[in-house]
Amino acid sequence: MMATDRPSGAATGAIEDVIDEATDKLEEAAAEWEIHQLLVECGARGPEWELVVDRIARYAKAVLDAWLRTGAIYGELGKCRIHVEASERQRLRLAFNEDLREEILATTIVSALEALQKDIRQGIGWDPGKGAKLTTYFLRGCLFHFKTVFEYHLRSERANLQNHAGPSDLDPLDELHYDSLCDTGLGADPADLVGDQDLIRRHLAPLTEQERQIVYWHTAGYTHAEIAQLLDTTAKAIERKWARLRAKHQWIANLSSRRS
Repeated sequence: MMATDRPSGAATGAIEDVIDEATDKLEEAAAEWEIHQLLVECGARGPEWELVVDRIARYAKAVLDAWLRTGAIYGELGKCRIHVEASERQRLRLAFNEDLREEILATTIVSALEALQKDIRQGIGWDPGKGAKLTTYFLRGCLFHFKTVFEYHLRSERANLQNHAGPSDLDPLDELHYDSLCDTGLGADPADLVGDQDLIRRHLAPLTEQERQIVYWHTAGYTHAEIAQLLDTTAKAIERKWARLRAKHQWIANLSSRRS
């Protein structure tokens, strides 16, 4: 290859990303087999099981909470051909009511953990040989349990309201618990808002769509592993991309230093 035919810096970086991600996935696949063997040997009980439970429960809570806040969970449910019997109003209330989300998420994750434990003890369920990581498999299980938990909550809530209140009290708007104007920025000086939005647009313009998503999720407090799940890649790939973004854009480096 002549010197003039060498890949550009951007092309070289893209090739390195592909190689690195392939290597990461091979390493992750080996780790998944080790976890599976460990869980089978301990019968999904004891300290080994508790460590795995802590990892996947925290992970699932972070991802599911993000999906519930944005409404993305219903698209994920659709991919699994799961339909939730809930009105748009009820979905909005779940998105904005933190206490309700915590309740639904806690019950969903506990139910999914119990099902996973039972399946492992029976020698069925999660099998890394079929290509799914434990976190991915567990998250899918959570989606199925979410339908049951949320619909049961809605039926119970409606039955309770019908027994103790008039029709006008059903699903009241004041339970939506929208963020305050101060939290959202609404009501601030319009000139300041326009200036801020223009600054944000100019900062984000040079970034790709994926880079913008990485910046958004990182500043929202999500870990590299959680962002990787949302973007269907690996945690190490996100870590490398975030490091390059920080090195290339001072304003992103400033975001990182403020968060730390």
